[in-house]
Amino acid sequence: MERGFSVTYKENKVVKSISQLNKNDEVTIHLQDGKASAKIVEIEEKVGEKND
Repeated sequence: MERGFSVTYKENKVVKSISQLNKNDEVTIHLQDGKASAKIVEIEEKVGEKND
């Protein structure tokens, strides 16, 4: 995470896809120097791109 990456968790499981999220879900974002809590307010799927 020293390169600026973060890892997002929902219910103690790593979020790997927007399909795991719903509007108003609460998630925890782990960063290099701590963590933050967030609420999902919008979900936007990539158009024309699947499984980058």
